[in-house]
Amino acid sequence: MENTISKLNSRKFRRLIKSMPVKLRVSDKLRTAEWGTEGYTTIAKDISEDGIFIEPIPEDFLYKFTPEQYRINLLINLPNYSVEVKATAEVIWKRKEPSGKGYGVGMRFIEVSDDGRDRLASYISETLRTEEMHLVPETAEKKIKEIDIGRRVALLSNTLELIKTVRILGLSHMLQMRKAKKLADKIQTGFFATRVINTLLNVGFFEEFSKREVVDIDSFAEERNFDRRILRILCDYLSILGIFKKDILGYHLDTKGKLLTEMLEGLFDILYSFEDIFHDLEPLLRKEKILGKDVAKRIYFEANGTGKAAKLLPFPIMIDVINKHNFKRVLDLGCGTATFLIELCKSNLKIKGYGVDISHEVLFYGQRQLIENSLQDRITLFEGNVLNDLEEAANRFNDVDIVTSSFVLHELFFE
Repeated sequence: MENTISKLNSRKFRRLIKSMPVKLRVSDKLRTAEWGTEGYTTIAKDISEDGIFIEPIPEDFLYKFTPEQYRINLLINLPNYSVEVKATAEVIWKRKEPSGKGYGVGMRFIEVSDDGRDRLASYISETLRTEEMHLVPETAEKKIKEIDIGRRVALLSNTLELIKTVRILGLSHMLQMRKAKKLADKIQTGFFATRVINTLLNVGFFEEFSKREVVDIDSFAEERNFDRRILRILCDYLSILGIFKKDILGYHLDTKGKLLTEMLEGLFDILYSFEDIFHDLEPLLRKEKILGKDVAKRIYFEANGTGKAAKLLPFPIMIDVINKHNFKRVLDLGCGTATFLIELCKSNLKIKGYGVDISHEVLFYGQRQLIENSLQDRITLFEGNVLNDLEEAANRFNDVDIVTSSFVLHELFFE
């Protein structure tokens, strides 16, 4: 038993050896039905902010889970606290009791609510401090000396390892490695974050936050038949970056995440539209593939992303100018998915709009948007090349009051 318990001493959090009631419930999901009378109540023998050791757990209860497949939901009754701490833990190890009547199980917390974690940390800290205050002076002094010696030994060991490494590699090389790491962190974070955010945007995970404040990964994955483990890894990564905030209930949008959904979805759609081009940059450079023939932008994402981004700044200004001058018939060249015309017609019931775009695919989605917004009778979309069919467009739309165009001219010059 001592060998087993000694593993817990290597944790980075201080361990409190104290018995307290704890209720267990086995589940392969983090959010389960109400607790009710189900589950098994036993005793926690020691606890830290990182995990908990529980014994005994009967064999007939233990068979329900394995470390690889199941998590345990816990209700921990901290002495002198009226509110239970609810947590979810994963099994790290288990061993049979010498009596043969059950098992001792070591678990690591994977989710604890913010208030629960604060309550747990406060309880452990206060209890340890109280126990240390009640030590006889000789014992207290000995304990302080042991802690101080341990810290000094660890510091000395780390310092010697650093000196050894500097001697082998050289100080200049070590400093260059430090600079390189900072640069690598910036580059790889941007690359990985963009791919992860695009993935979760495309599968509708960010959209869930418009329906509810907290998104439960297990439910979301089950509804769409997604790989729960991969989804959790992606969400945990964005939690590290401060885009999501995770607690026992699920994932919330953090401050950065809210800013992303409010302001930057269009940008990530535009970035995603170049996905195939970036993937094939090397064969394009080697002339093994031809841009526009073998590899092309994802037109829908570019048009949709441009519309989302433009709604933040240019579209409101353009709409204001049109309404101030009382223009009623508006032609938008390179209209994309008709986002501008839709916003314009929503702002003024007397306006009629016409849109021209070269992409049949984009106009298809634009037409769907018109139907969704009940504007198919006030906005008409045409397929055509703005540059080649300019004269024809002038004849067809000779009675329009104003012609607009956004984010299109650079495409014409490129062609």
